[in-house]
Amino acid sequence: MQHFSSFPRFKTLGLMMSLGMLSTAAFVTDSMGMDFGPRPNQPTLQKAVEIALKNGAPLHHAKDISLPRVSLVILFKGGPGLLPREKQGVLGLNQIIFEQGPASMSQQDYQHKLFLLQSEIGFSTQPRATSISITAPADKLREAVQLAIRVLDHPKYQDDEFTSAKERTTSLLKASYENLRGVISYLAPRHAFNWHPDTLDGSTSLKSLPGVTLQDLTSTKAQLFNFKHAFAVSTGPVDAATIKNILDDVVLDAHGTTTYEDLALATIDPAVYQTPETRVVIVHKDGVPDNQIFFLYPEKIPFDTPDRVAGLIAHDVLGGGLNSRLMKALRSERGLTYGVGSSLSAKLPMWVCRTFGTINSVNALVQGSQDLIREFRSSGPTPVEFSESQKQLEVGFRESIEMPGDLLSMTIKQALYHHKPEYFETFLSSLDKTSLKDVQTFAQDKLQTQGGFLFLMGNSKDLLPAVKDLGYPEKNITVMNLLDIP
Repeated sequence: MQHFSSFPRFKTLGLMMSLGMLSTAAFVTDSMGMDFGPRPNQPTLQKAVEIALKNGAPLHHAKDISLPRVSLVILFKGGPGLLPREKQGVLGLNQIIFEQGPASMSQQDYQHKLFLLQSEIGFSTQPRATSISITAPADKLREAVQLAIRVLDHPKYQDDEFTSAKERTTSLLKASYENLRGVISYLAPRHAFNWHPDTLDGSTSLKSLPGVTLQDLTSTKAQLFNFKHAFAVSTGPVDAATIKNILDDVVLDAHGTTTYEDLALATIDPAVYQTPETRVVIVHKDGVPDNQIFFLYPEKIPFDTPDRVAGLIAHDVLGGGLNSRLMKALRSERGLTYGVGSSLSAKLPMWVCRTFGTINSVNALVQGSQDLIREFRSSGPTPVEFSESQKQLEVGFRESIEMPGDLLSMTIKQALYHHKPEYFETFLSSLDKTSLKDVQTFAQDKLQTQGGFLFLMGNSKDLLPAVKDLGYPEKNITVMNLLDIP
């Protein structure tokens, strides 16, 4: 279980790849007077310089002379949430077509040009944004940016390229349907939040993809890549002014200098989706050796508040690894599963508990996990568990900020989700200030197991009687076929 999805890692090469999952393949967190010892000081985070491009758009740049190349990402706010759920396939198809280079060049010539420039160009998507990334030596950056914009302005929107991209996407999707954990991860937040724009990331399904046309790609490109709502982040061995000059000349001059507007995006109010009774969704798939079990609870846990730090500790103790409460009880002691965990979502107002097991262990896993959560909610962590979790989270945070692009990763998240920068800058001091009582209070207030959603995947003929035996009323149970997932 990864605790620090809240702190995504960027490598200096291929910066864009960490911005989001591959959309074509994806279906793709001392009140008892005890002394826990001295705490290291908060590490110094390299400050990014923020300057304005000629249209007022922000550019966040961190100069690092140790890097051999410049990594630049142009982000267009809105992203997948601008399109309805049935048209999410547009984003993955765009990504494949853009990889072929501009319409005036063969793919071979395009790749050869990138080789000569010692550069990489990528197009990606994540919740709330689409993006272009360019990684290039400083003296070749201008030409690499020109090439990237050329691809965007003149993509190979041709029937044969579209057909090939769609066939490739279909093949990837079919393979992804065998990843049961991935299927549940795709469905659960979208279904729970009624396909709210914030749950969309450009992933699609075999049911929706056939309805996407070439006309959909051409008609939505300007909306998805609107420079009016674009900003940039970069790092490398040059000054911010150098990046600004290139973007002003190559990008903005080519697309006009329309004044930048920070696009307002809809957010999820978890209270709207909370209900007094648990709603159960069974996804039918034959021949499943291990049935997937996924609890999802809508809950308002702001990202950049002390509650968040207390929540990270709580979930680390409850379901964060081999030594967590859930793993010790359900795996080590009872032998019901090989894996179980709980975590806070890094982007959505929810927390989850997930596991898997044979049909004979489903009831024991569902009931056992709920009992353990309720037990933890009433008591919270022990002093020893609390101390160990603090140490683990500190190590995880330190590792998450050691790479050159880590600060820019945080900057992107702050810009897209309006998080307070102080959360990252003072995380370790906040971790140090969080008390055992704070975590106990969080557990009591936020780890409610009443209501929420229970998603299961397996043979519905077996799972339906099982959930009824657990006391879930039939009126709250929905059964769907795997291939009917939107």
